[in-house]
Amino acid sequence: MNAGLRESLQAVLEQPILDWLPVSGGCISEAWQVRTAQETVFVKLSTGLLPGMLAAEAEGLNELAKSGAIRVPEVIRLTENFLILEFIPTAINPPSDFWSKLGRQLANLHAYSEKIPGFHQDNFIGRSPQKNHCTANWKEFFWQSRLLPQWEMAMQRDIPNKIKLLWQQLESFWPAPLDGSSAQASLLHGDLWSGNVLVSKNGEPVVIDPAVYYGDAEADLSLTYLFGGFPTTFYQAYQEIRPKREGFARRQKVYQLYHLLNHFNLFGNSYTQSVESCLGEITR
Repeated sequence: MNAGLRESLQAVLEQPILDWLPVSGGCISEAWQVRTAQETVFVKLSTGLLPGMLAAEAEGLNELAKSGAIRVPEVIRLTENFLILEFIPTAINPPSDFWSKLGRQLANLHAYSEKIPGFHQDNFIGRSPQKNHCTANWKEFFWQSRLLPQWEMAMQRDIPNKIKLLWQQLESFWPAPLDGSSAQASLLHGDLWSGNVLVSKNGEPVVIDPAVYYGDAEADLSLTYLFGGFPTTFYQAYQEIRPKREGFARRQKVYQLYHLLNHFNLFGNSYTQSVESCLGEITR
């Protein structure tokens, strides 16, 4: 953090900064642990971010907090240059009941709902824009606001012809791949992979870096399977409250396709095979 930013941050905090430490782990924003005489806070900088990213994150955290279902860092202050959050000390090893507690909390989060899918503002999934225009029909929403924007970006990156053919099959089948999806528009974290789950010092689950919207709860759950890291006890606890519905296996692949296309668009050809495999399973 350069001297100019430190001075600006001190003015926002209205107290001298005693020390500051860079926080690693994020791949998008520059972040710091900042200590004053009164408190320690977590500060994200707008440097290198797209306009609106910090504001979207703050709005998402506030929406999750409203549910009262799961802990998120409290939003302390948002400015043009900084997002100042509660600093939550973390532990490396979770207690034995951690994952079952998180499963129950996620199920309770998904009980918090709105009338129709979407969100009152657009936000981001990673560095990609995420459209959230509210639409009464979930299948239409997921096609128009999730899959199609990612596909249009992928087409600009010379995605292989074999994948284009599989996409054409998906278009011809739609909306059948989401048959059986829930009509309830649940509050979703939106980017729930294991890297966005923290263990607080007292063993409490904390979720960070949301991409919130309201939709089928299976969309959140599907991402937890994609990159791993969530043990059986997590799913058992979740399903005690929200049992798995028939046809989940196919819908899961549809929801994962959104994230795989996003990773292809963000990180390139290393995700080509995963996109092809996922589309192949959906259209089989």
